[in-house]
Amino acid sequence: MNEGDRRVRKTRKSIEDAFLSLILEKDYAAITIQDILSRADVGRSTFYAHYRNREEVAVSRFLDMLEHLGLPEPSETSPRLLPVKELFQHVKEMKGLKTFALYGSSLSLFMEYSRRFWSKKLVAQTDYYKKKKLISAIPVSLFIPCAINILMTLFNWWLSENPQPSPEKMDRWYHSLIFGESKVEL
Repeated sequence: MNEGDRRVRKTRKSIEDAFLSLILEKDYAAITIQDILSRADVGRSTFYAHYRNREEVAVSRFLDMLEHLGLPEPSETSPRLLPVKELFQHVKEMKGLKTFALYGSSLSLFMEYSRRFWSKKLVAQTDYYKKKKLISAIPVSLFIPCAINILMTLFNWWLSENPQPSPEKMDRWYHSLIFGESKVEL
């Protein structure tokens, strides 16, 4: 299947939009392929020509969202490794959803896809900040998983907080931990 074909893109968008509208209405686990087919107004064979299962639809949409966030431009004066503020802002703006908890039992799946996605993206960022001596000289193969685990830990913590700290504060805390400026708030 040619991913660049306009009809393919239109069909995939229709299926993903249907999934997104359904996730606003019900828990991920309750969404069936038939729900998606009905909402997207496509046949079962069309669906399976594009996706193997509903997980693949969800992951595709999720990875598109992460890709859209992009990476902050490397900067010595205002170092930011990941778009933490933008990620938390996006999740906060998902009206009617209990953020990524909407995926219920599949939250760990999305966390794993996040880890893989950011791992691939972080190599250039990490190299830049290591050269500028803004992060420690530990091996990149150790630093990147640690940086991602810090984000995942903050994210899980943030989901359970009420009220939730602002995306700006989460960004500040994350980058303080990464760049070694952490001070404990009591």
